[in-house]
Amino acid sequence: MKMEITTERLELIRYDEEFVNTPHVHEDWYQITIPIRGTCVLTQQNRTYRLKPGSSLLQRPSDVHHFHIGANDGVIIIKVQQSLISSRFDGRAADIAPKQQFDPREVAERFRSWTSAFCMHDVQNSISTESEVLHYLRGSLKTTSPAETGLPVQGSADTQIAGVFAYIHEHYTTPIAIDTLASIALQSRFHFIRTFKQAAGLTPYQYILQLRVEAAKKQLRQTAATITSISASLGFSCASQFYRAFVKAVGMTPVQYRHRWNGS
Repeated sequence: MKMEITTERLELIRYDEEFVNTPHVHEDWYQITIPIRGTCVLTQQNRTYRLKPGSSLLQRPSDVHHFHIGANDGVIIIKVQQSLISSRFDGRAADIAPKQQFDPREVAERFRSWTSAFCMHDVQNSISTESEVLHYLRGSLKTTSPAETGLPVQGSADTQIAGVFAYIHEHYTTPIAIDTLASIALQSRFHFIRTFKQAAGLTPYQYILQLRVEAAKKQLRQTAATITSISASLGFSCASQFYRAFVKAVGMTPVQYRHRWNGS
């Protein structure tokens, strides 16, 4: 059995059957391969590893790799865009250790939770779940020189940023001032923007815009609302602003997206 969830910024894949692939690389993506049952035989940069449950390897964008598992084995793969890994580690992704260790039972439980949330097809829930996956990796991936990575300290700051995410998800269809978000986080405007980008991989403006575009895509698929009414309902100042943002994010106009989705 294969289970796969794909977004623009990450992929979650689980294999519970015999599987083998050919040598390849993932340009601009990091991959974490985590066996959860049996043995995963993984070849990376011409070196072969027999990975047991929980023993994981990190594949960088330039690493040539392939693996195979048997009928009674299982593996979970998490793929993340290179820019997000770099932002989570303050641009020091090179310090992430190639060998990692996870609790296979915990990873399997989190995978079920994440994929169930994504399958609900709710834009706010999906973006929140995506951030949860990235937050988990930030806290789990070990580095070769932890004293030098400058990783954010876990604690009250995370709680404050979580409050910011909750506020954005509730109010993203209305104008949101950066100063308002900074006050929720109890940070200066400059420090808040930096902290938020570390947490989300996007600036506050980009994050809000992504929420609006994803909500627009849902309306275009599921309703007959006009472009003007969709734009107004999502807080865009005018239809032309919505049009430009949508084309930049999706690569096609709202009308083209609706026609492609409806098969017309």
